[in-house]
Amino acid sequence: MIKIALTNLGKYNEGELVFEWVTLPATQDEIDAALEAIGIDGEEYEEYFITDYEAPFEIGEYMNLDRLNELAEELERIDIPDAIFAGTYDAGDVIDFAYELESRGFVSNASEYVYNIVSDDELDELTLQQAQERGWQGVALFLGGIDYMNDNYYLINGYGNAENLTSEYLDGIVSDLMDELIRELDK
Repeated sequence: MIKIALTNLGKYNEGELVFEWVTLPATQDEIDAALEAIGIDGEEYEEYFITDYEAPFEIGEYMNLDRLNELAEELERIDIPDAIFAGTYDAGDVIDFAYELESRGFVSNASEYVYNIVSDDELDELTLQQAQERGWQGVALFLGGIDYMNDNYYLINGYGNAENLTSEYLDGIVSDLMDELIRELDK
């Protein structure tokens, strides 16, 4: 679900903030009603812009409303976890989202986005492998970046060591996936 705050540009320039929240996708009647509610009448006030939004990707102030509505319609046809839209996702949701986009042909190689995220079980296997190859000193180096061991997923960093998976890292993946999805839908 995408929500945008349509705002009357003319009134805004006059110092008055007049806006209406619109949930997309919307029918043309719903869009027309929102434009009427903010005073866009085609005579005195003709221009609007987007002052706020709730979406899993960035929306510009002057993004074309018809195209944004079309994108929202197309997004409804994709099985995007609700957690992604709500911003309450975990690593499992992000991994599922990446592979869903790949299975639908929107992302060419989902593993590029999530290759370095490992589950508890995978971390156990990697730790055992480190112990066999490098001894317990190797295990200490491998696990040195983890603050505590009660997460479900971890990150294998660029040096091959485990560290805690942060929400900022997951946010970056979701942002990159949404950008790629929007580019594909915009073709």
